Amino acid sequence: MTELAVRQDTALLLERVVVGGDLSKLTPAERMTYYAEICRSAGLNPLTQPFRYLYLQNKMVLYATKEATEQLRVIHAVSITKLESALADGILTVTAYGHNKQGRTDAATGAVSLEGKRGQEKADLCMKAETKAKRRLTLSLCGLGMLDESEVEVPPTAVTATEVVSTGPIADTGVPSDFTKPPEPTKAEAEILFLTPEEDRAGFIQRARIAGARMSKDRLSQIKEKHGIADYAKADLAALVSLVRELEEEKL
Repeated sequence: MTELAVRQDTALLLERVVVGGDLSKLTPAERMTYYAEICRSAGLNPLTQPFRYLYLQNKMVLYATKEATEQLRVIHAVSITKLESALADGILTVTAYGHNKQGRTDAATGAVSLEGKRGQEKADLCMKAETKAKRRLTLSLCGLGMLDESEVEVPPTAVTATEVVSTGPIADTGVPSDFTKPPEPTKAEAEILFLTPEEDRAGFIQRARIAGARMSKDRLSQIKEKHGIADYAKADLAALVSLVRELEEEKL
């Protein structure tokens, strides 16, 4: 594939994400391409996992990790110039002010509830509000309008599913290590955080049944077998995401 073709494919991929806002509509390989492009455009090292996938309100999105904001602060020379705090109705709000190396200024807030909190728990929440404000300011100054991990409240019932992505055959070095075996595809893993796994599973099952009802039983069985799914209720959530995407595309 030529460099021009790659750029065109990437542009179309980014357009689909911008228009739909739901990464679950992409194939696992397309999501990996999108992830790499976001890292490239922001100047971040993808090996440090600066972003992670989150299934939120029936959409899959990316959120920024601590590694992302720390790298961005260095790359864009983000400087925090002032912090202000205010407490009202049990809510502590911290406002961070700052600028980047281009001289652009901005402000962002972080808020937490201190109602009924005491001691170390209260102190930890105060620090969390400050962290939220600083990270949100960094993302804003760097032009990334996405959630930061300090804003993601992870309940005890949350589930992380691992998606295995095939990235194609290993590049030909001209000196194969074993002439009897064809080159094997390389694989990568991506974690998806589901905050409400049972509700999400119920939604996936409903969508799978609706889409599956519009195709032959044989075709449905083929797709389910492809994704390693025999029972919707016991299937891995990451596999269900890919299954539903393919079933809904199949009916179009």
